[in-house]
Amino acid sequence: MSIKFYSDPGSGSCRRVSAVIEHLQIEVEEVFVDLLAGGGQQAEFLAINPTGMVPVIVIEDPDQGVQILTEASAIMLYLCESYGETALLPAFSKMQVLKWMFWAAEHFRQAPPIYFEENVVAPLMGNQADNNRLAQAQHLLLRHGEILNNHLKDRTFVVGEQVTLADFDLAAALSQMSRSGIPFSQFEHIINWEKNLECSVSAWKLTGDRLQQRMNSALQRV
Repeated sequence: MSIKFYSDPGSGSCRRVSAVIEHLQIEVEEVFVDLLAGGGQQAEFLAINPTGMVPVIVIEDPDQGVQILTEASAIMLYLCESYGETALLPAFSKMQVLKWMFWAAEHFRQAPPIYFEENVVAPLMGNQADNNRLAQAQHLLLRHGEILNNHLKDRTFVVGEQVTLADFDLAAALSQMSRSGIPFSQFEHIINWEKNLECSVSAWKLTGDRLQQRMNSALQRV
């Protein structure tokens, strides 16, 4: 079986998948899709994923044929379940991990893209930030950030005593924090948790470094 991984290292969603690949030492062929240069809208890529978004994996299995899988969380789950028993998705707390992953998608990761679009993308396009959207983002961040911050008060990881998919899924929201001006610093336990991930989980540190290098390089060229 072979896997092609379509990715832009500057994407937080791609970082989530890359962290799983690195953590589990899965062999993949990585295909760079330059989102900032419109790579996602090329006909060749749209034939693979009509939404024009990454991450995407294409699995070629000699027995089952070709399967295309999109959406970061779905890919993360597939990789964990396909590559044996892993602490990233422990059987005894699987539902708790999934609960936090769904909560991240529905709530926690809603605010950060708004900050990025208004504080990074808008100025690059010669536009002013939409203060109404930023106010909305602030409301969402305060509401949901407080929930996670309280949960992490006496915890090193989101679920259990070691890193799981829930940590990767939630921490990805902080990937563009300094660049986008997202005020996560008001949440002490979230900041400490993310710093611990960077220090103790090599896959998270590596993918974070790649993301920053990609974004710094791309923005310098604009």
